[in-house]
Amino acid sequence: MPGSRILLVDDDSSLREILSTHLRKAGYEVVALGDPFDALESMRKERFDLLVTDIKMEGLDGLAILKAAREAHPGLPVIMITGHGTVESAVESMKRGAFDYVTKPVGRDEFLHIVGNALRLHTLEDENLRLRHELKEKYRFGQIIGKGESMMHVFSLMERVIEMDTTVLIRGESGTGKELVARALHYSGPRSKGPFVAVNCASVPDNLMESELFGHVRGAFTGAHRDREGKFQMADGGTLFLDEIGDLKPDLQAKLLRVLQEGEVEQLGEGIPRPVDVRVISATHRDLEELMRQGEFRDDLYYRISVYPIPLPPLRERRDDLSLLIQHFVDKYAGGRPARFSSETMELLRRYSWPGNVRELENVVERALILQKEGELGPDTLPPNIRGEGDGIYPGEIPGEGIDLEELEKELIRKALAKSGGNQTRAARYLGLTRPTLIYRMEKYGIR
Repeated sequence: MPGSRILLVDDDSSLREILSTHLRKAGYEVVALGDPFDALESMRKERFDLLVTDIKMEGLDGLAILKAAREAHPGLPVIMITGHGTVESAVESMKRGAFDYVTKPVGRDEFLHIVGNALRLHTLEDENLRLRHELKEKYRFGQIIGKGESMMHVFSLMERVIEMDTTVLIRGESGTGKELVARALHYSGPRSKGPFVAVNCASVPDNLMESELFGHVRGAFTGAHRDREGKFQMADGGTLFLDEIGDLKPDLQAKLLRVLQEGEVEQLGEGIPRPVDVRVISATHRDLEELMRQGEFRDDLYYRISVYPIPLPPLRERRDDLSLLIQHFVDKYAGGRPARFSSETMELLRRYSWPGNVRELENVVERALILQKEGELGPDTLPPNIRGEGDGIYPGEIPGEGIDLEELEKELIRKALAKSGGNQTRAARYLGLTRPTLIYRMEKYGIR
């Protein structure tokens, strides 16, 4: 990278002068030394981004300098200069940690190309080390990671309510990490020794939801062959997380409200109130205010569950957090093997809009690491939609009077549904969305 500091060590004054000139013309800051012992002293006192050293020198050879550099600055890339008679030594230096080697006579273009590659690697490794340090020391709350202003605000909201039993409503698009926030609130607070029980209100069939929440006794309904505790009883002394609470049917909303008000549950088929000590945290990606206006969500329940709202921003509004999140998922899925995204790949990841949010990003990183086991992960490890393959999302020219983006989005959703025969999962796949995100947008635009 232009401006990088390079230490050049070679006792051949003419070659040292030629290489120094090439490097300075390319924009690098160069310290050129002919004495290898002076080079060792400079490495002890100064910081360099790259070391270039000849292998065969009087007094101290390049392998000894390489060894000293690896001990003093483990991440410093080293390029070896070798003659035809010392190629075997150059290969040995690669085994000992050198980045690459060049052979004499040294060609300008080849030399600068290798120097550029070494410095890019050094920059990426420095960034990875910095991100790992940040991940360990700060910018995280439980398993939630972020350093941007929006996530700092979320962390601040969470800290204020950790020690309380107040009901919390977490709001945000699918894939933003709502359950992670709920778990962080539970495991950081006074109920951490109690159970954390999660139930997705959108995934349980309507006819089973009451039993799921409140439990039942044997014979309460057809198929009830034994007594069964509900989620409220399982969460006694801890936290119950009601995900996608906006999907709960009105009759169950009334029963849930009663439990929240009275602190008691009645199992189906029994009718005896049983006290429960549960903190309730809810989450939704839906517009509850709009559902209330439509009569599909109870006002009194809304005010009961949303005493303390926490809004989560989508990933497209968290660009400052992208590198941290990517490093976190690389560390999670790489299994300890060296792996990193190239600068070109990182640029594609930064430009993408992430409709599936953090969940989509995690899947993309895991996929890339499956496709390429180690080393630098290139653009070919990314899905085609992120690589931007094709002629673009919008096939036509933008007319002079402009376009209505909402109408265009509605049209694309309708076309995807028509192409899929009404199958929402396939339609979501056509659009590069998750199914919950598609359903949310269909509801937003009134598309049935």
